[in-house]
Formats: sequence, C-alpha cells, structure tokens
Amino acid sequence: MHIAQLEVDAGVQLADNKFHFDEHVNLFIGPNSSGKTSILRMLSNPPHEPPGPYYQHLGWRFGVKPSDDWARWIGEHEEAIIDWSSVPFIQVGAIRIGLPISERRSNSLRHDYSNSTLKEIFEHCYETNVFDANAMETALQLMIVEARQKPRTGRGLSSLINGEPARRSLQQAIDMSHQCAQRICSEVVKGQTAGNVVNHGTDHGVFVTPPEIRLAQSIQTQDDGELGIEFLSSGIQSSLLWIRFLALNMVHHYQFTEDWQNQPSILLIDEIENHLHPTWQRRVIPALREHFPRLQIFATTHSPFPIAGLKAGQVHLLSRSASGRVTATTNTEDIEGWTADEILRTYMGVEQPTDDPTAAAAVELRRLRNESPLIDARDEEERQANIQELRKIVDRAELSGPRVAENNRFLANLDSILERHRKEQDLNQEGN
Repeated sequence: MHIAQLEVDAGVQLADNKFHFDEHVNLFIGPNSSGKTSILRMLSNPPHEPPGPYYQHLGWRFGVKPSDDWARWIGEHEEAIIDWSSVPFIQVGAIRIGLPISERRSNSLRHDYSNSTLKEIFEHCYETNVFDANAMETALQLMIVEARQKPRTGRGLSSLINGEPARRSLQQAIDMSHQCAQRICSEVVKGQTAGNVVNHGTDHGVFVTPPEIRLAQSIQTQDDGELGIEFLSSGIQSSLLWIRFLALNMVHHYQFTEDWQNQPSILLIDEIENHLHPTWQRRVIPALREHFPRLQIFATTHSPFPIAGLKAGQVHLLSRSASGRVTATTNTEDIEGWTADEILRTYMGVEQPTDDPTAAAAVELRRLRNESPLIDARDEEERQANIQELRKIVDRAELSGPRVAENNRFLANLDSILERHRKEQDLNQEGN
C-alpha cells in the first residue's frame, strides 16, 4: 500500500504536472519557492479532507491516487471509496523545535500540549509545518497510559509467559527508533536503546517510575560514556526525536500490534538533511529503509548527499521557468557512484560548485572562449589577455581544491598499472 500518483490539476506554478511515485523513496529537489513543501502538504492532505477525486490546498486543485491494494470501503451507492485512514501519515516539518536543550533552559517557549489528544498531537506538524519535540514527549506519556490499560494476553501462566503485548510494542518502538538514529549517528551514539541519567543503568524502560526517570533521557556515546541528551548536538537530538515520533505514530495507528514496524506507513519530511553533517545525510534514507521496510518516504532536500545512491524514479526535479511556471521531471537512471559535484551540476543546477568569484570567472571564461575573434587587433589582444587572466583564476581554484588529491591518486594507480603491465611484458618475452 503506497501513494502511486499525484496530479496537480490547476494552479499558477505546478499546473498540469503529474508525479508517478516510487513505492519506497521519493525525494523532491529544486530551487526555493518551486513548490517542494507544498507538494508534501498536498500529499498529507487526504486524511484531513472528505473523500473525493480532487482536493483543494493553497488555491491548487489536485488529485492523489493510491496503489490498487490500498484499503477501500463501499459507499452508499456501492462505489469503492478510498479509506485514507487505513495507513498512517506522519509529517515532520522543516523547523525542528523543543529539543531537550531548549526544553530545559527556555521553558517559556514551550507550547502546552497537556490538554491535547494523540490525534491532535500527531496532526500538529501538518497544521504548523513545525516538528516540536515537546509534542512527541506528551504523545509518549499518553501512549504509556494507553499501553498500561490494555489487557494481558491469555490467562494464568499463559498471561505471565505472553506478558503485555502493548507494553512490548511500545518499548520496541522506543528501542527501534533509537537503533535507527544510532545507524545515522554511529560515530557518536552507541547502544541498542536510550537510558536515563537518574538511575544510571538499572532500568531504562519507558514504563519505569517515577516518570522523571524516563524524561531524563541519556545516550551511550562512543567517547564520553552516558550523557544526558541535552548535552548532545542538535543533529543527534533531532534524529533521535523525530524518528521516535515516527515510530510512535506507527505503533499507535496499528494499535500496539507486535508487527507494527512491518506495516505500510507514509512519512512526509521537509528538509530531511536538517542539522546533519554530509556523512550522516547519506545515511538517513538507508537507515529508515532498513528499520521500517514498508515505509514510503516523501522528502525534500537542498543537499546532494541524500540523493546519492538513489534508484531511477526516486528523484523528482522541479524546475522554474522565467515566467514562474514549474515543471517536474524524474530521474531515469540510478544515481549510484555519483559524486556531490556531479549531482549538484546534473540535478541541482549548480554549474560551478565553488565560491561565487571563481564560478563567475568560469562563466565569463566560457563566454569569451565561445566568441569569435574580434576584428580590431587591439580589442582581440585585450580579449586574449582577459582569457589568460580568467584561466589563471579557474585553474588555480581547480589545482588547489580536492581535485588535485583525486588526480594524484589516479596518477599513482596509473603508475602501478603501467608497472605491472611492464613486468607482464618482460615475463612474456622471457617465456618466448
């Protein structure tokens, strides 16, 4: 079960665009104000609108089509109506707030979710395009209460053996989200689950009491041992918490069933690379795919690193014309083995991925080279002088950057290949 297609029927920018989606990963790239976030909003809209072929959002008319195996119900006229509520839609906004460091030092900035329902909390990001870790924490508190209220399975000895599946599923959601984040931040984070800084390792479960023990989350780190989460970087805090938010949404939607992580779900995340070093940016999508195999990911990015390694049909490029109209194309080849420079040039429209002065020099050099020789000898002499000066700037930039290291490695490999080839020829001559 996945979203198969989005058709924008009317609008100023994205009119007449039709998107065919991969069932696993869909990454939207393009310049600012090209409609990437609005597409996520359109895709998240069906659960909040009445059934129908088209929906309205921001003045646009659009249609969302699910896969053929998506659940449907029979209406009063015996027509099959899409049951959008059968799959959870999880939204993570581009703005990430309420991290533990701000939670403890800037309590005046916190939004009060104490009177919110789980439904309201899970839809909060959709309404505001903001991911608030405080909402996630309140959701966890409510789910702990709900899990405690669910009965054990079986009777007598069977009940003791089987335990309480709701509690196990909720604890599994906490542990699995931690393991997924650890896969991204492996240079710093270790361990299979989060702990706490109050009891120092005696009981790390989400059901431990008093609740202050659970709230004081701690993380095992590679170099510094057990640290409170507020002492970790924004990238680590953000990854740990929004992935936990994803897992909580899923386990709650599927009513604490033990196989919740293998059920279909839709993740819509704006600027998936936020707060992350490029090395970690490359790991986000593989980590999500590894831990949540039936998750369909819709994400936006301004970085080349989440794009690296994706397959044909998984990258949707939005291009805006001078008139403001946006057209969409999808990659037709795998992006495995591509460098960041190649992705920037091919998919992100950055012809010269360097500083502005060097990029401007390269553009001007190309223009002068493409010109025909000038008739006036003095003008032509000046043009040639400009070409030589610009060439010095561009060549100096190329020779001082990472390319020189790549060239040296290539030459070293070439020398070894030639040497091996020479020895083989000598041996062949001796044998003859």
